[in-house]
Amino acid sequence: MIKYRVELSRWRVIPRIDPYEVVKETAKQLVILIPVRRFNSDTVATREDRCNKESEYHCFFDTWAAAHEFLIAEAQRKVEAAQLKLEEAKVYQGNVKGMKKPE
Repeated sequence: MIKYRVELSRWRVIPRIDPYEVVKETAKQLVILIPVRRFNSDTVATREDRCNKESEYHCFFDTWAAAHEFLIAEAQRKVEAAQLKLEEAKVYQGNVKGMKKPE
């Protein structure tokens, strides 16, 4: 079965949705296959890795569309946070401009 992982990072500018082959699934964890390139070789092996379905670093989704909707919501949240920060900066700028020299 395929699950789609979205990386959650403040520093990631280009969002990615990566497919992963799931070997085993529990209520909160997945066992996924990770491709591993061997040193000095062109062959690629796979290894199993256990990870949480949701963490502060990534989330897994059943479909690409669900992962995409999540990224759209995250982008909207970031835009709204940036707009709020811009408004606060404009208020600060107005307060600074309105300051008078004490006499």
